[in-house]
Amino acid sequence: MLELVIIVSIILGLGAAVVIWIDPVERIGAAKQAKRQDDVTVLSVAFSDYAKTHKGALPVLGTVTTTKKVICNNQTNELLTCDADIEYCLKIDDADFFNKNITNLPIDPDKSSDSDTGYYIQKDANNNIIIGACDHTFGYAYDRPQLRATCDAYGGGYCWYGGTESTASCDTICEAEGLSCATINQAADTLCLLGDAGSASYSCGTCTAGTSGDAPSWLSANTCKYQVDTLDCSGANTANPVCPCQ
Repeated sequence: MLELVIIVSIILGLGAAVVIWIDPVERIGAAKQAKRQDDVTVLSVAFSDYAKTHKGALPVLGTVTTTKKVICNNQTNELLTCDADIEYCLKIDDADFFNKNITNLPIDPDKSSDSDTGYYIQKDANNNIIIGACDHTFGYAYDRPQLRATCDAYGGGYCWYGGTESTASCDTICEAEGLSCATINQAADTLCLLGDAGSASYSCGTCTAGTSGDAPSWLSANTCKYQVDTLDCSGANTANPVCPCQ
């Protein structure tokens, strides 16, 4: 009987030790999951508020697809992994987003830099936007704001569309989308990254200055030209233009 009591006491002691060891792990996991859900909600609200004041445009640079692309503030040449998807991140491209909608991008508790926040944006098969956390070790954290991705690409607070005619004006291209061309003076480094609006297989291996007044353009040889001064919406382009429409 004494031996049995000793054995039971040992088992109970080991059980208590395991509970004590596991509980902090569970607590840490729950805290991380709570932060992720809070961060996703903050991003969802900020994106929604921005889109309301920018005619549906999103504050990112590039194309929102059905794969998960990490939201970032600094875009590098590094491909980022989000769940099973490996893509370049989508950079926040408009200072208005930080001035009016959010102070800083939230960063996943297991990340350390806004060049890889650990949070993604994607669209579903019906173009509805999804914002979520890449890490789902402790459960999924995501939100579906009432937003739709309908642009070929985004940049500078505008929707950008590629033309199917090699010399079409931006007025013609935007009119085909039921929109009007935005006469803007856009930064060259932004426009060099808008190739997704022109071709699904586009990558900007080479970027050079375009003709004054022309829209940025893309070529099948994976090269592009950037806008050098204020866009002339009615002017013809020498290559496949990518135009800002609103």
